Amino acid sequence: MKLFRSLIAVVLLICVLVLPVSAAEFTPSAEEKDGPDLVGVPGEEENVIGIIHNGSGHLVDEVLEGEVLITPVKDADKEGVPEEIKSALKEADEELDEKDLDELVPDFEQLWNNLTEGAPLDNAVISNLFDIRVIGDKAALLDGEHRLTISFRLQGITAEDYFLLLGKNLEDGTWSNVEYTVSEDDVVTVTITKETPFAVVVDNGNAPVVDPDGPDSPQTGVFDYTFYALAAMILFASVALISFVKAKKQA
Repeated sequence: MKLFRSLIAVVLLICVLVLPVSAAEFTPSAEEKDGPDLVGVPGEEENVIGIIHNGSGHLVDEVLEGEVLITPVKDADKEGVPEEIKSALKEADEELDEKDLDELVPDFEQLWNNLTEGAPLDNAVISNLFDIRVIGDKAALLDGEHRLTISFRLQGITAEDYFLLLGKNLEDGTWSNVEYTVSEDDVVTVTITKETPFAVVVDNGNAPVVDPDGPDSPQTGVFDYTFYALAAMILFASVALISFVKAKKQA
């Protein structure tokens, strides 16, 4: 009986030590991140950071440095931030906090599955939240017929990362997926009309509950070894305990 109780105690101890490690996760905090860093338009003057063009792709105007205002959610309450931007960021932050992403974006589940190859929806976390606005006279050019192409680098995001970029329409308040390209040097390029604020959605990497004999975790490509590690540790502990008891009896 003593041997049985000792064995159970060892098993429970191993479970306590192993399982929290395998379940640990890190959720990036959008509220602590800076906004994107704008990147100049290739082939243009250094101070040209965006291009406004019509539906046919013809140039309408250039957007210069100082004509685009970027505000991360962490700066929404700072003095000098326009009230329109402040309220838009706070409203977006509340929506993303209170509602599931598949409620806000009608086709989110399909977009997420395509991006992660089947990661659980619960793995989707917001890593960046920010507002982008053209200010001054050129703001009126973005009237729905014209579009803005702009490039930037996102804090915490590289070309190796998979992410969704969601934008909120200023007119009807709906969220949608914003297509983007990303270069080898981590520059994200988007073409937008009236979408802002923007939210970057990433996979937190938590492995789903899977059959230990099943395939690799789809969002990480890493085999879920927790079951085998736990079994091996239990077996090792059991053998060690039995050997110890036998040696004690023989002594």
